Amino acid sequence: MSGTTDVKSLIKALDDKDWLVRSRAVRALGEIGDSRVVVPLTQALQDEDSGIRLNAAGALGAIGDVRAVTPLLQALQDEDNGVRCNAAWALGAIGDAKAIEPLSQALQDEDRDVRWKTVEALGQIGGTKVVTLLHQALTDYHSYVRRAAAEALGQIGDVQAVVLLIQALQDSDPAVRSAAAEALGVIGDNRAVAPLIHTLEIDNGWNVRKAAKIALDKIQTKDR
Repeated sequence: MSGTTDVKSLIKALDDKDWLVRSRAVRALGEIGDSRVVVPLTQALQDEDSGIRLNAAGALGAIGDVRAVTPLLQALQDEDNGVRCNAAWALGAIGDAKAIEPLSQALQDEDRDVRWKTVEALGQIGGTKVVTLLHQALTDYHSYVRRAAAEALGQIGDVQAVVLLIQALQDSDPAVRSAAAEALGVIGDNRAVAPLIHTLEIDNGWNVRKAAKIALDKIQTKDR
């Protein structure tokens, strides 16, 4: 009985005039983390305070209830970069394929952190369609978005990503090249062997060469 009373009190606190009271209520509801709090937290995505909206999005992702998907898709259009970041992360954590198309549009977001979190979210959702979308992210002008794309492609593990990842072995940033090599090792396709050997022989980045060697070992072990 007391648990129900606590939830009702916290939901009521979401309408308090004091932003700090509302913020604490959102955090507390997120910690409760069961189905009773999903709808109130989706309503908190409309709060005038961006910090409250940000925390609500994060809490909804942690809970993972599909009822939050539509409100979180709307939050991808929020004026605040942090809210959009958390909305993208939350959609990836929930993993509903309905989010793929809106997330593909978020790959064009002006904020690099939003694009980064969007790439990670798409990697969590996975699927053949996502592989095609991540091709775009591999050409992003910020290196850690490209690195996240390579990591996501490895996480998905689809052989359709092999050609894209081989191309990423030529990236100007060693962290991206390393991530591409690691992803190729995870996928384990023999088409990657020659490019990985070439990387092992000529790349000037020690971590890249190490990643290429590990990837080659994985592919060769898989073939035995």
